[in-house]
Amino acid sequence: MAYDDGSAHVIGMGGAVTMSLGSPERAAWHYGRRKGISARLVWLDPGAGAAFTRAEAA
Repeated sequence: MAYDDGSAHVIGMGGAVTMSLGSPERAAWHYGRRKGISARLVWLDPGAGAAFTRAEAA
């Protein structure tokens, strides 16, 4: 989740890892550098919900 001050809170798959970071981009960098893991940011329209399949979210 990204906040108005630019910071972000990230919860990894399964909830085992949580991080508070200075920016959402920092979360993408952190996850993206791990072997076998890819990372991407998804920005949602504030007034709309999102529905992802497990494969789309991975």
